[in-house]
Amino acid sequence: MRYKNFGGFALLIVLAFLQIMTLIGIAALHEALLEMKQAENSWRKIMLRSQASLALANAEMALVQALPSCLVPITSLSDLMVTLKSPVACVGTLQSMQYYYIVEDLGNDPCAYIQLSPTKITANYYRITVLGVLNGIQIAMQSSWIKPIDTNLPDCTIMHEVSAGRQMLRTLDTSLL
Repeated sequence: MRYKNFGGFALLIVLAFLQIMTLIGIAALHEALLEMKQAENSWRKIMLRSQASLALANAEMALVQALPSCLVPITSLSDLMVTLKSPVACVGTLQSMQYYYIVEDLGNDPCAYIQLSPTKITANYYRITVLGVLNGIQIAMQSSWIKPIDTNLPDCTIMHEVSAGRQMLRTLDTSLL
């Protein structure tokens, strides 16, 4: 009969602890869901970057075989996105990603000759820009490329040797385009 004076106080304490534990559990589940979404978003970006790299390699191989129909003059960064989504751009699909690309002719370097070439062949420079789109997420990648051209070497006082192929690779921030 001594315990009658507490009037259910122990029950109130247990219910309060139960509420606190429930709130902690809900917070932990919310945190786990947020981490899962972040991991999924990171995985999608990695997959998109991988597919965009393959699309860029496809565009580079198209340039090696012949000059593509999407050859444009040098384009400013501000006009790049408009040009990539215009009818001038070449279009391709790689797995589930659609991509657009353009090739800019940066010109010939008359004082450059291709490394390990039996004859002195000069270099023509190109910039290839690829825009990959997958599930509303965009990624833009760019490379510069040297393609050998067979011309007569000019009389340059200082000749320099270059390697044919990819010279540079970078990912562009699509929010700036």
